[in-house]
Amino acid sequence: MTAGPFRLAAYALRDGLILSGFCATLALARLLAGPLRRRVALGLFISANKGLILAHDAPGALRLRARILKARDPRLKLFHRLGGAAARRLLAGAPERLRLYCWGYADIEILGSDLSAPGRPVYRLETGLLGHGAAQGDAVVSYVLDTRAPYFDGRRPTDLEELLEAYPSGDWRRLPDTRRFVEEARESRFQKYAGIDAALDAPVTAQDTVVVGQVSGDMALQATTLAVPDNVSLVARAVAEAQGTGIWYKAHPFNRANAAECAEIARRFPEVRMLGAGVSFAQVAHLRPTVYVLTSGAGLEAALRGCRVVCFGAAYYAGWGATEDRVSLPRRRNRLTAEDIFFVTMHEYARYFSRRTLETLPARAALSS
Repeated sequence: MTAGPFRLAAYALRDGLILSGFCATLALARLLAGPLRRRVALGLFISANKGLILAHDAPGALRLRARILKARDPRLKLFHRLGGAAARRLLAGAPERLRLYCWGYADIEILGSDLSAPGRPVYRLETGLLGHGAAQGDAVVSYVLDTRAPYFDGRRPTDLEELLEAYPSGDWRRLPDTRRFVEEARESRFQKYAGIDAALDAPVTAQDTVVVGQVSGDMALQATTLAVPDNVSLVARAVAEAQGTGIWYKAHPFNRANAAECAEIARRFPEVRMLGAGVSFAQVAHLRPTVYVLTSGAGLEAALRGCRVVCFGAAYYAGWGATEDRVSLPRRRNRLTAEDIFFVTMHEYARYFSRRTLETLPARAALSS
């Protein structure tokens, strides 16, 4: 929906002022890291709560943050494109003392410009895959950081993919602590959204199929390869392939399109039964149904607990032999189990620290909390 002329003018003024401040912050970061020779951690599109991650990852660096809001009207995207071009010019040739952090692909999504360049990676941040986001107030904060692309982008190599490609299958069994970490996770009720823990009161069985929805329009779906485009199409494939079994749909707890999507699923596929979005997925996975996903992290949680998992997207855990995949991932040649992938992702790749002290914590601390 486009705004009227007066509201459009107000939005334009707001965006112009914000973009001016954004560019001024980038210019200051460049000055501090250049002539003034200071170490600078510049966080783009990172809130104050998430700024804790910069404090943990770049101790001793001067921390700056700069944000731009999404355009409220399509006609104002020109402001953001100009901001992206200005940001690239301001950051061109920046010294290594300036480390650039960005939340996911927010630079591309909002500015329309990839701010990485040869010799100057963007450190792309996301909430940790065991949950414990910086904005959630937990005592333990978890995050993942990748210098190539966000972990969910199956179109290109990532640091996580490199770790998985090099990992010797079963190596986590060598040490008692790492073996205990995997075994405790497998038997526990851990899940990414720990607060989504309503009791399961539906008669799901190991012979059933559970289709797991995702947030419609999320970058985890836009910035990867998919065999089907959306949740409803995923249900359609499950219905076609899983004939003769009970089929359930579990909507994502934070998907704003749930009402419309569930209504369409009920209309087109009356045989599909609904699980509440607030139901604990860990309880579902422990029953070992077949699980259909696009790229949801719930797929790895399910595979770890012994479920057959069918992936219709280039999830970070797909293509290694632990799932049945409907997209081709020829880069991924190593053969790994769900336990291997879980260990590398949660123990070696993800990072954990204390909110109060910023002290680095072991992965088991996050799992136990």
